[in-house]
Amino acid sequence: APARAREITISNLTERPVFTFVMGANAAALSLWAPCTDPQTCEALPSGESKRVPYPQPFDGVRETEAVVNWWHLVPDPAGGFKPDSIRTGYLPLR
Repeated sequence: APARAREITISNLTERPVFTFVMGANAAALSLWAPCTDPQTCEALPSGESKRVPYPQPFDGVRETEAVVNWWHLVPDPAGGFKPDSIRTGYLPLR
């Protein structure tokens, strides 16, 4: 996920749609977030496509210098609905 022009480009190089969530590393250290698990309301990134997201906002008045890019596939949950297969995390220096 390269960072250019105050945007991060996320590319899906897998064969299935992926779901993503990006935040700054400082915010991530204190964040309690949960992955989106509803394919009707979550924005999927189709296989072979890319999207751009803005740099994370400053956290507590401090500019973020690293982004945390989380991504996952949704799989059927035996209890009903969907769940992440696993959550992968990448770290990207911001310029």
